[in-house]
Amino acid sequence: MKTKHKILTLAFASSIIFLSCIDIFAQDNNYSLPESYTVNYYLGKIVRKDFEDNNSSRITPKSLRSAKTLDETTISKKEFDNKYDKVNEALTSFYESNAQFNSLSENDKLRDMESFIEYQFNSKTTFEPNSYDIKIAYNAYKTNTFLKENTGKNIQDPITNVDIDFLINNYDKFREYMNYLNDYDFCDLLYSITTTLNNYDEKSDNTWKDRLIKKNNIFKSFFPNQDDVLITPRSVSSYNAKGAVNYAKKYLKSTGPGYYNFENPSYKGCYDCANFVSQCLHEGGGMRQIKINNDKWNNSNWYYRGSGHNFPTSYSGSWTQASNFKHHWAKRVGISVHDIARNNNNIYFKTAYGTPISIINKSTGQARHTIIVGGKKGSNDWWYYDHSGGNFGNSLVARTRGEKIVQFPLAF
Repeated sequence: MKTKHKILTLAFASSIIFLSCIDIFAQDNNYSLPESYTVNYYLGKIVRKDFEDNNSSRITPKSLRSAKTLDETTISKKEFDNKYDKVNEALTSFYESNAQFNSLSENDKLRDMESFIEYQFNSKTTFEPNSYDIKIAYNAYKTNTFLKENTGKNIQDPITNVDIDFLINNYDKFREYMNYLNDYDFCDLLYSITTTLNNYDEKSDNTWKDRLIKKNNIFKSFFPNQDDVLITPRSVSSYNAKGAVNYAKKYLKSTGPGYYNFENPSYKGCYDCANFVSQCLHEGGGMRQIKINNDKWNNSNWYYRGSGHNFPTSYSGSWTQASNFKHHWAKRVGISVHDIARNNNNIYFKTAYGTPISIINKSTGQARHTIIVGGKKGSNDWWYYDHSGGNFGNSLVARTRGEKIVQFPLAF
């Protein structure tokens, strides 16, 4: 069976690409690449694959074993259309806000979008329908494309120490290639990549430290001085896991008193996941805020200053940004890393009530999302809570399937 879907018009900041009334070939019998493809085709595939992986109970076993299609009797067209439109809207928003595209022709813009979605599909990963998660995925695509164009690296192969050497040695060229990122976001990307070689353990001796700092002083924020001691590693016996989870449950659908919700239409590309989990750890869990200096982006800091639901007077990036949250807590309490299979149906790894988790990009190590673990959900699953996330029924199994995660063992 084939289902056709019409895409919304995609508008770009500098010019408008009209893709109106283009049908997507949404229901083929395999996942091979077509000779002629469109953005719509790959978006449809990503959306469909997401449904198969995370809502398998609503897809017939027959459809999974054979045609791998979305049977409208098991997944409604309304559900598919809603998910598709959200992904399409977020993708369009990302491209509209991407200054790099201002100098490109309409055909080049479309070609880049097609290549990005093709990379995403071939890497067998999906992104949440928000422009932040798309940016993290796009960073991986551009980094691997840069390496492919300059070293011949297979675009899907893991990044190695040889690749990192090349990126640092060709820092200026790589920086120009990633010109859609501001300086801090670029440094965060390159720093995150270096952590992939020690399995994201940011406490390990980083051999790239001096070389990176020589390239840009911003990297000092990622490598604290000895005076910037956080707390004694693992001295977290005072953590109130029950209080953290109770806070998460209470404010799952609202904003806690005294805090701003960063998922605000006025701030495109900003989301509330790290801010929410930070609140859970501090307000409910009793973890103390830390302000060593006034450098917002120094990952030794973890603080929030504000009143009511107004925009905060000051805050650290580690409180509100998923990637910085990961950097801070990895140094503060250590990590537990798990690469979870796409067909996984149980929580086989050790976790605990009140454990914060970063969901990361497998290629670059940048954090994509932040959640907190709740209680047991049946014999093989756990509840989880978050803000600005997708609809996974708060099932940790469904949310982490096919993902790489970093746990911060506050509670175990």
